[in-house]
Amino acid sequence: MIITRRWLENFIDLTGVKDKDITIALNSLGFEVDAYKSYQELNDNLTLGYVTNVAPMPGTHLNYCFVDKGEELVSPIVTGATNVREGQYVVVADPGKTIANGTTLSVKELQGKTSEGMMVSLLEVGMSESVLTPAEIDEWIYEVHTKQEAYQLIGNSDALEVIGFKDSTWEVDLTLNRSDALGALQLVKELANYFAKTVTNLADVYTEKNPQTLFQFHLWIISLVKNWCVV
Repeated sequence: MIITRRWLENFIDLTGVKDKDITIALNSLGFEVDAYKSYQELNDNLTLGYVTNVAPMPGTHLNYCFVDKGEELVSPIVTGATNVREGQYVVVADPGKTIANGTTLSVKELQGKTSEGMMVSLLEVGMSESVLTPAEIDEWIYEVHTKQEAYQLIGNSDALEVIGFKDSTWEVDLTLNRSDALGALQLVKELANYFAKTVTNLADVYTEKNPQTLFQFHLWIISLVKNWCVV
């Protein structure tokens, strides 16, 4: 099961509670933490861009794209992503920026074309393969969807925050004596008791007009499905 801090904050006021405190609490309660990750620490600030043009490069699997980042001129970017298309909103790592896989981007010449940075996938900015589909792992850039007016966000220099990616996650494994917590909300109640916090009315959470970000649901739903399959 994978839980995120922002998901927990829908139910519990975590003011003053650090990530390491949550890790200690989970282990103490019988929810063994197999992995912890703080996504906000993994990447430099990245930019939200809009793909205005995609042109296949003859004799290659590459595409030569123009990406609008809210600047006077569009940025040329060469990509091997199989799902790139005009009209997409994407996360762009500009030259000089470092992403989670350790790559520091630079201006490059590829097949005679200048490429200024790259459009990134979720894998490249730190998401584990275990929560991605095979297609997302295999050269897919991440297409941004947001309830906000996306065009107004072009050029935003904190694109990962726009998509709710700057979060912390815990991958937990239930011990045999905690099978009662296969339901994620039972885990919420246990953490609330541990920190002497009150759980938010769950009915209010699920009727809230502003739903969780796709990123948070992506992790949570996939982890629940995996647990159901095991059970």
